[in-house]
Amino acid sequence: MVPTIIRRGPSWFSSFGRDGNKGTKLYNVGGNVNNPCTVEEEMGVPMKYLIEKHGGGVKGGWDNLQAVIPGGVSVPMLTAEMCNDALMDFDGLRVYKSALGTGSMTVIDKSQDPIAVVARISSFFKHESCGQCTPCREGCMWMYNILQRFTVGNASPGEIDMLEEISRQIEGHTICALGDAAAWPVQVTQLSLAVSTRAALFAFGLPPPLLPLSLPLPSSFLSQDPLATRAQRYGCVSWQTDSLARAPRVHRA
Repeated sequence: MVPTIIRRGPSWFSSFGRDGNKGTKLYNVGGNVNNPCTVEEEMGVPMKYLIEKHGGGVKGGWDNLQAVIPGGVSVPMLTAEMCNDALMDFDGLRVYKSALGTGSMTVIDKSQDPIAVVARISSFFKHESCGQCTPCREGCMWMYNILQRFTVGNASPGEIDMLEEISRQIEGHTICALGDAAAWPVQVTQLSLAVSTRAALFAFGLPPPLLPLSLPLPSSFLSQDPLATRAQRYGCVSWQTDSLARAPRVHRA
């Protein structure tokens, strides 16, 4: 790319993208897509275009999309609704409180458990922590253990707040950025919602199912569940009620 820029000049290169997000970038499209690939596109290209055009579409169709991790596993994931309009550049993903990162997208369809996905990410950062900084050394292990308990159905509702608190103690308190990278996936709104929903099921002695990022539950569950209040306190969920169910709907403050 460098020889091409030198030959054609900087004005040609800056003709791609929008203000503050000029040029081209290598994007990787992976996960639950029909054609995993790496392509070079201009900055600001729609995420949906990358998935549909270059990735061959989501397995099972676009309606089967559950979430996308847009820039490597250290950045917060986006819901399917957000992916409809998200632009793949710095400013475009900042709107959704995520980041472009490496531009390596992981597409997650509805057959995947979002808690298990983040638990797997957490296991990576636990393994990669060098152990020099106490918040990272101890916190990555604690987050991993808690997420594993939620995955198998052996956790308590009180550990939701604990997970949030641990991630905040790691973020910004380490020498290198690995601590921040480990904390951010755990802090995502979607994970908080999924964990809250699963904990509500645990409270009623039900087995842990595969939970999508938004799942209507019988009002008899949620009307007795204080986790809904906790979620509203964190500003991550609005609750819409009808005669049959109260469905959690993710929104961004």
